[in-house]
Amino acid sequence: MKLICNYYIRNYGSVLQSYATFRILNELGHDTQVICYRDRPSRKAKAEIALRIRLKYLADRSMVKQKVRKLLHGDSAFARILQSRGEAFDAFNRDVLRFTEACDSPSAAAACLEPGETVVIGSDQLWGPEDIIRDYHTLNWVPAGHRKVAYATSFGVKQLPKFVQERAKRFLSDMDRISVREASGVEIVDALTGKAVPQVCDPTLLLPGEAWADLAAPRLVEEPYIFLFFIGDNPGQRKAVRDFARRRHLKIVAIQHLDRYIASDEGIADLTFNAASPREFLTLIRDASYVFCDSFHAAIFSVQFEKRFLIFNRYGDNAYGSRNSRIDSLCSRLGMEDRRAGEGDDLDRKIDQPVDYRRVKEALNQWRAASLDYLQKALEE
Repeated sequence: MKLICNYYIRNYGSVLQSYATFRILNELGHDTQVICYRDRPSRKAKAEIALRIRLKYLADRSMVKQKVRKLLHGDSAFARILQSRGEAFDAFNRDVLRFTEACDSPSAAAACLEPGETVVIGSDQLWGPEDIIRDYHTLNWVPAGHRKVAYATSFGVKQLPKFVQERAKRFLSDMDRISVREASGVEIVDALTGKAVPQVCDPTLLLPGEAWADLAAPRLVEEPYIFLFFIGDNPGQRKAVRDFARRRHLKIVAIQHLDRYIASDEGIADLTFNAASPREFLTLIRDASYVFCDSFHAAIFSVQFEKRFLIFNRYGDNAYGSRNSRIDSLCSRLGMEDRRAGEGDDLDRKIDQPVDYRRVKEALNQWRAASLDYLQKALEE
């Protein structure tokens, strides 16, 4: 069996969901390899992405400001952090995944398939507008005679723009089995193909919290602390957490500059682990007194470790390319809408509201069982 996933993205959620999918497939009895290919768009695809998508960001002033700050202040600093973090990610992937030979094109990826072999794609945001244009995660290159199964694959947006809808309809119609991660994904597939597909849980939720605790590194910070994990550039959110930490007399521990250099990260944390490995990322959540984040997977692991946490929106709801839908879907499914926070909220009151993790775990266990049942049947057909 071959797996396609975003293992190469320098993102903790992408790497850990790749590990979880790989592990689950093997636990279900399938000898699995991850296709060793980093998506490389053609010149035509690059041009279309630039014209149809990247230019849209210019209408969002906050996006433009972030790009300018990066160009003026952060390239060299971010490059150093990214290199160190990348080395930790590569070491983790070598330790926990099994790869095919390196493939430098979709045709090379197709050539590494065994006759009649099933190809699994998932999870993460692999079916966004850019991915559909790139035409790798669509699996259009997979030859006839191979089953194509999607597990918890995400579009990342609430609605696909019109210019990719027909392309999405074609590749979705050619999939043998589809499941999606968000409720919005269910609606997208239904609208385009008429198929009723299940909403399954993210692969990181297929494994229990105990499995993630075992994978984590030893404790890194001995004293009580707040773990801060903000990817977006929202200075007001950082200040609110800083003020909360002072009221609670706790230090802030953080991983910063996650997908670009962010000036507002500077001076917020008392202790940083900017080159943390995926194992250390798990540790920092597991051992925290409180977690504040704007990350889907940081929220998932906060649930897995039964933490007191709050999750902020990384984007405005109307921002082009907003990814808030996956957080909405997760909180709704687990009945944790009260874990959402916004600027101006009383963080003390919100985070001190007790979380009924017994009820949350019951909902999660039911969702996990249904998701595993779907995956097992999809692979056995």
